[in-house]
Amino acid sequence: MKPHQERVVIERNELNEKLYKLKSFIDDRKIFENIPLEEQDRLIRQCNIMQNYLNVLDERITSFKE
Repeated sequence: MKPHQERVVIERNELNEKLYKLKSFIDDRKIFENIPLEEQDRLIRQCNIMQNYLNVLDERITSFKE
């Protein structure tokens, strides 16, 4: 793998870890439901954007193997 490709894999793995933590936080209803609705909305939107970003990185990594 080329150096720039390795960086994409590292970026993907770091993002995946952050996304996992954010999803875990959102899934913890005892905590999540006690924050303001506006912040809940922002966190859910952030989670969706991060998931889309992760999907794009996955596509890029798959293309490296072609």
